[in-house]
Amino acid sequence: MDYDKIEKQPSLPVVDLSEKDYGYEKPKHFSQHVAAGWPNELPPDTYKPETSRTDHIEDVNTRQSSIVEYPPEVPLTRKQKTVKHLRRYWICYVLLGIVALAVGLPIFFLVILPAIAQRLVDSASLPISSSKLMKPTPDTITVSLVASLKVPLGLTVHLDPTDLHLYRPETHPFTPYVTVRLPAQKLHGNTTITLENQTVQIQNLTEFQAFLTTAVYAEEFILSARGSTTAHLGALKVPLTLDKGIKLKGLNQLKGFSILAAQALVTPEADGTNFKGTANLPNPSLVGFELGNEVLDLMIPNGLVVGQGTIINATIAPGNNTVDFSGIVDYNTLFSNIQSIINAEADALARGNLALNARGNSTVYDGTHIMYYENILNNMTLGTEVPVTQFIVGTVGGLLNSSSATLGDLVDLIQGNGITGFLGLLSSVFTPTT
Repeated sequence: MDYDKIEKQPSLPVVDLSEKDYGYEKPKHFSQHVAAGWPNELPPDTYKPETSRTDHIEDVNTRQSSIVEYPPEVPLTRKQKTVKHLRRYWICYVLLGIVALAVGLPIFFLVILPAIAQRLVDSASLPISSSKLMKPTPDTITVSLVASLKVPLGLTVHLDPTDLHLYRPETHPFTPYVTVRLPAQKLHGNTTITLENQTVQIQNLTEFQAFLTTAVYAEEFILSARGSTTAHLGALKVPLTLDKGIKLKGLNQLKGFSILAAQALVTPEADGTNFKGTANLPNPSLVGFELGNEVLDLMIPNGLVVGQGTIINATIAPGNNTVDFSGIVDYNTLFSNIQSIINAEADALARGNLALNARGNSTVYDGTHIMYYENILNNMTLGTEVPVTQFIVGTVGGLLNSSSATLGDLVDLIQGNGITGFLGLLSSVFTPTT
């Protein structure tokens, strides 16, 4: 390559832009102009002579009048912000909803819904309007029960058949004494539940007798039942556990027992019966008991047994029960202990009454001793007082037929000659002559 032929370019002269030569300050970005390779003279519109140094200053008033003013932005309302947010992130919310349903629906149907249904069952009352224990045998009993259950919220619930275990809550571990079968139920609003004449096996005799003892002796007792079933809410199936303790009134030891009428028979019947009467057996409970033939020991207050009374086909239904009884009075024992009897009867005689106690001796149903009833009633004593005049009136008919009893004797007795004279009169009638 012939370097001699290359024409040398003239070098650029040094430009002096001091204030001395030009009369104005160097521009702020002067170095940039030089680097760009500008020629010796600067662009004519870059700088102005010193005399026009203030020409670039604008009048503020003039400039303000030339500015375009825009109205202030109106803030978005909460609804508009929400809509804007949803439009922007809607796909995220759709995905989140799908995940929530996939997780939440099984939890709702498998956990939450059964828990709600169980809570409704636990909080619902189960009032019992009547109950019966009938046809007792040594190892079975026939149960009837009428109760009601209210289903809230206007729902219709179908219950599968289930076994209800009756038990005593104070016994641990859980020990049912009988189990009854609850048939399928359709529950809507206030529904009546009925168990009628179910003969069930006594599963634990000790627990059953303890339950009966509480029901007979106490003012109140608890009837507890437990069972599991399946409830149907439309197509939904919900497992439920029924565990209810229902407070009921007890028999309270048959307080209020009284003899309404009593009569001594001058001529005993073929079976030896020489005493008859009518008694009232009160039952403040809602539970009825069928006992069978109940034999009672008749005693005076000092514990002396003077005879026995029998109630045939005794049934203690709720309320007052008027029952007939008959008995055999041992007059030999009565008259041979006349003085001790008078002493024991002193307080009652002062009120014009005869005190008489009755205690269970035996309970026989269909020819079989029912031991769980006997064990309860044989330890319970019923006390009452019989007005002397009532007993006298009841025996007048028999006494008038006796050759040893005169009308004058009866008149003297009614006028107040005393119980001793009356007992002496009975002695002359009922004591066999030799």
